[in-house]
Amino acid sequence: MVRTDLSEDAAWRSLCDAVTLGGGEWPVLFVDDAHWMGATAEEVRAAAATEGHLDVVFLADSEALTDPEHKLLAVAGPSEPELRVVPGWVMLLHGTVAVTGMSFGEFAAVADPAGVFRGFPD
Repeated sequence: MVRTDLSEDAAWRSLCDAVTLGGGEWPVLFVDDAHWMGATAEEVRAAAATEGHLDVVFLADSEALTDPEHKLLAVAGPSEPELRVVPGWVMLLHGTVAVTGMSFGEFAAVADPAGVFRGFPD
């Protein structure tokens, strides 16, 4: 999870806590570095592509830090859509894409009309 907005320290800490409460088998890498301040989704996506093993990257941008739900911006490969994800689903989305081969686009397909993934429909 890459912090691209450094203006809301309390919101950042709250968001980190919310993501880790979602559980999961993999540790979350929290990147809180001024180098990424103001970075776009495309810049983060390009940097992740050079790592080769990052299936999904979540951005804690200004919208994620100021929105009451802290919806993170999720980005994957260059041909995949972007979508927002509520913190409680971050670990499941990442793990499912990384392990099962389910495509990122399948999550985007069930996002709400605002483009936010809130889980799978019943």
